[in-house]
This record gives sequence, C-alpha cells and structure tokens, in this order.
Amino acid sequence: MRMKRELEQQRRDEDDYFARMWRADAESKARREDEATRRQNEANRQTSAVLLQQTAELEDKKRQEKQLLEEQARLQVP
Repeated sequence: MRMKRELEQQRRDEDDYFARMWRADAESKARREDEATRRQNEANRQTSAVLLQQTAELEDKKRQEKQLLEEQARLQVP
C-alpha cells in the first residue's frame, strides 16, 4: 500500500513539474511574441516617419519648382 501511495505521489509530482514547465514555456513564448510585436511596431513607426519626411520634402521641392516656373514666366512677359 505504501508503495502505491509513493508511486501516486511521484506521478502527481511529475504532473505538477510538467505543468509548471508547460506554463513557463507558454509564458516565455508570449514574452518573445510581445517583444517581436514591439520591435515590428517600432520599425513600422520609423518607416512611417521616413516616408512622411520624404513626402514633405517632395512636396516642398514641387512647390519650389512651381514658384521658379512662375517667376520665370513672369520675367519673360514683356
């Protein structure tokens, strides 16, 4: 009878151990996924900032070219 109780206790201990390992693995995976998401969001934010800057520079260049053309046209009118 004692041997049976010890085996049952050993099985419960093993079950508890594997349950803890499973939880630790799941938590570790969740942390890795959260970190990957955070890195991706930061990369997206940086890309968006660069694109906005490039768009602003392009619009400014077009505005300057338009002003230059208008100035040239104005100077050519007799």
